Amino acid sequence: MFWLNMLGILIVITVMVTFYRFTTRLIRIPLKGFEVIWWGIGFIACHVVLENSLPGLTERLSDQYASFTSLVLTLQYALLLLGCVLLLYGAYQLLGSLQNQLKPQYEMLVERSLVGVFRVENNKITYANPRLGEIFGGSRENLVGIDLSDLVHGEDVKLVQDAIENSIAEETPVNIEFRAVHASGRELLIQALGDSVKTVDGQVFQATIQEITGQLRFEEEMRKSEERFRRLLEHSQETVVIHDMGKIEFVNPSGARLLSAENENLLIGKDLLEFFPAESREEMVRHFEDIRDNDAQEFLSELKMIRADGRTAFVEMRNLPFPNDGRKSIQNLIRDNTARKKASDLLSGHKQRRESMALGTPFADI
Repeated sequence: MFWLNMLGILIVITVMVTFYRFTTRLIRIPLKGFEVIWWGIGFIACHVVLENSLPGLTERLSDQYASFTSLVLTLQYALLLLGCVLLLYGAYQLLGSLQNQLKPQYEMLVERSLVGVFRVENNKITYANPRLGEIFGGSRENLVGIDLSDLVHGEDVKLVQDAIENSIAEETPVNIEFRAVHASGRELLIQALGDSVKTVDGQVFQATIQEITGQLRFEEEMRKSEERFRRLLEHSQETVVIHDMGKIEFVNPSGARLLSAENENLLIGKDLLEFFPAESREEMVRHFEDIRDNDAQEFLSELKMIRADGRTAFVEMRNLPFPNDGRKSIQNLIRDNTARKKASDLLSGHKQRRESMALGTPFADI
């Protein structure tokens, strides 16, 4: 039985070595400590085999072999102790090896980053990547060693200092926007994301920054452009309606006047088809589907609409596709021709009367 357990230990060691060789071929990155860990696992496995075999062995051996039993027991716990030591040492080597492997890759990412990266200790910049120098109009070498406050606008220095101090004291991340000064003297608007980090020298603060001056300028221009566009729609004499297959999503004040609504907000969510005669609604749905599915543009004239108060309006309509948050809506430009049609009908009536007078036809026959 004892020799069978010894054979089991040999098999365990053989399997461990074979598995180690197999895994090291799969892993391309050389990792120190990997082999030591496997030896530690092997010794612990041998301890388990001896522990299971020792009770049966002591029952079979007489008193004259008690010393041998004691030797096996000592070997058993020696294997356990050695296995644990090898596991801890191997794990230590493996972590160090991983750190050495990942550190150059991390540094490469930081050095080539599209955002500025810096580290601050006692308000002094101790590290700056190349992008940080580009943001402030200099080189990274000129930034290392200077006070961070030298780069910050005078009115925002306290804001930045308080944010860094709070981050270090409370170990919390910060996200702030502040004004900075370019080497040329122009003002920059900066967004910084940072956090405190523990090092062997104590707590330090590191952050990434990006200039958002151009972004804010673009957003401001977009806001002004949208405001101008909205004012143009609000003061337009033509009705502008944006809808999703009839469901109204936007209508300008002219649309409210055309449809006899108290204000445009009361029309949001209503079905535009309700303002067309029942006999023409099916045709309007076909027009809307063609615009949505084929990006078609259509011009419709002499359309009849029914206002909210029941009166009839004659309009002409231009239908256009309208991109709306990733989906297709429909934009209608509607012109009210009711007054023009009435005038046209009135002129047509006068013309017929003149012609009938010239021909001597009684008015009743017209």
